[in-house]
Amino acid sequence: MNKFVLVMDKSKNLRWFFPDSCRKSIFLNLYSTTTLRQKLLSYSLLLLIRFRFKNRYLSYGSLPDKNMKEMGDLIDYIDGCYAVFTGTPGVDRKLVVYAEKLKLELSSKLQRNIFIKISLNRNSETLLSNEHFSLGVLSKLGPLDFEFPSSYFVRDSALIISSCKYRRNIRISKYNQNQRIKSYQYIFNTLNRVYSNTATEISFSKYIEASVNVFIKTNSIFNEKGIELDTRTWIHESVSANSLSNICMKIGMVHGDLTPWNVCLCDRNLFVFDWERSRSQESALFDLLYLFLSVEILVIKNHSVDKLSKVMDMLLESMFVREKMYTKQLSIIILLKLLVEKYELKELSIERFPQQEWYIDTLIQLILFRCRITL
Repeated sequence: MNKFVLVMDKSKNLRWFFPDSCRKSIFLNLYSTTTLRQKLLSYSLLLLIRFRFKNRYLSYGSLPDKNMKEMGDLIDYIDGCYAVFTGTPGVDRKLVVYAEKLKLELSSKLQRNIFIKISLNRNSETLLSNEHFSLGVLSKLGPLDFEFPSSYFVRDSALIISSCKYRRNIRISKYNQNQRIKSYQYIFNTLNRVYSNTATEISFSKYIEASVNVFIKTNSIFNEKGIELDTRTWIHESVSANSLSNICMKIGMVHGDLTPWNVCLCDRNLFVFDWERSRSQESALFDLLYLFLSVEILVIKNHSVDKLSKVMDMLLESMFVREKMYTKQLSIIILLKLLVEKYELKELSIERFPQQEWYIDTLIQLILFRCRITL
């Protein structure tokens, strides 16, 4: 029987595993490090495994039947070493396998150093299908300023995507705000051809109409928390007061989950992956705010809405000059969309994480703050 290295979390749930015969560090390809603490953790784990130490997080033995069943026959396609991330518990859970080599006869990009995503429910199956479709759209856009994975469906529930062999994580400065702003601008601007090549124009009023479900859901969240704010009424009054109804804006394809842990440097180029939550009819501002808030709230732990709002305005003024007339109203609608998305994910999660509460609470306070200063 095969023996495995089993890596647990604090609750003793199995999070990573790989064959004991693979003493390489390839399992770290499943772990993106953006902070010094994460890097120290990955190096510590690597040393523990190399010298076969055991502790509450690390053990050696056979793989539970449940995980063997989830892997299914895909194990037969793998040639050489591999490592598996068992997925975050919840409605979107999936296994992610990193493999050095495949036995399948596919394109050269899909032969070595690849990821296999295995859906474990309908939701994650839909996400993988969306990623496969989005990567196909990117491949037809012509030359882009970044690299992205190639993809291939083995079956309805498993997606093979290419990886970057020599990858380096994007460095995000924890203490230098100006350096972080430059990082946001670099990542966002690199995707600019996607935004421009897929863009179509609609009136701002039509964009608002298409967001009606977001207003309904955010009003429900606010009512639940005892907050008196009708977001739909507020938006319509603000748009009317500033004569913005007939202003044209651009929407197109966005990444939908743009964070430092979903990008890396591949040689000298940016490699952008995890397109599962890509959207086809959205403002590019969605990606910028998603990136900005993911870092500031979750990594930097900046919960001061006054500071967050000021940096947001700096980004908007420097990067959305043509849209200056309506960016404040548009940014609030996007903040509402982010709130709904994160709140629904939290409600459906099996495990509750403190980061979810930080993000949602800070987002609500930021929305209320910007509604007060924007009329």
